[in-house]
Amino acid sequence: MKKEELTLLFFVIFCFHTFAQKSDTLRAKESLSQTDSVYIEYMESFVSQLKSPRYKLYPTTNMWTFLKLNTATGQIWQVQYSMDDNKRFEYVLDTKWRLSEWDEYICGRFELYPTQNRNTFILLDNINGRCWQVQWNIDDDSRFVLPID
Repeated sequence: MKKEELTLLFFVIFCFHTFAQKSDTLRAKESLSQTDSVYIEYMESFVSQLKSPRYKLYPTTNMWTFLKLNTATGQIWQVQYSMDDNKRFEYVLDTKWRLSEWDEYICGRFELYPTQNRNTFILLDNINGRCWQVQWNIDDDSRFVLPID
């Protein structure tokens, strides 16, 4: 055989082999049951959520104080550390849930943004764009989370 014929034969065999692999992949996907498809979708969602942490700590202008955010629900805690045992604490800033029963709990859904005011952050829902004013403080009466309408 000539060199050109060998090259053509190799090309034909390569194309046939590639087509056979694609057909096998399509048949495998078509043979998945609906339960398998739902499970695969659930696992893909779970893996993507692992990329975003469930909890994040945000520093404040006070070197001893952080805000801890549950990035899936929007719940916020004020966390203070200290060398003194009696000065360490964690307080819930607001007990209200930001999500309705129809909203999805997705890690990374909520984020905090600092403002020019040293005690104020903005909480953002990355999915629907809702915002809240977050006020942290050592004084209980001065802590709050209010919707920004």
